[in-house]
Amino acid sequence: MPLESLIEEFLLERGALSVGIATTETLHGGPPSADITYRMEGARSAVSFSLPLDRDSIRSFLAKEDRRAHEEDNVGANLRSRDLSWELAEMLRREGHHAKGTAAN
Repeated sequence: MPLESLIEEFLLERGALSVGIATTETLHGGPPSADITYRMEGARSAVSFSLPLDRDSIRSFLAKEDRRAHEEDNVGANLRSRDLSWELAEMLRREGHHAKGTAAN
């Protein structure tokens, strides 16, 4: 199985809604924040993924009815994102690749 497919399957099985892979070539010419070697020297690609947020909590937040539920859901999703990033990095290292997890952004 190609590495890209392995990464996508790994994340989708753990609740990601979508998965993308950017390379130094696809990020070339971007702003300084697009420099993926900032996090890991020699990096050639970066994986991004999205996680769901609770729609009812978002609606209540936007209606100014309940701020806390959305904030807790958002914090939980960010923690889950960080954890998945570290789990993915560990899986990639087991497969013989250099990898680092990151905090959600």
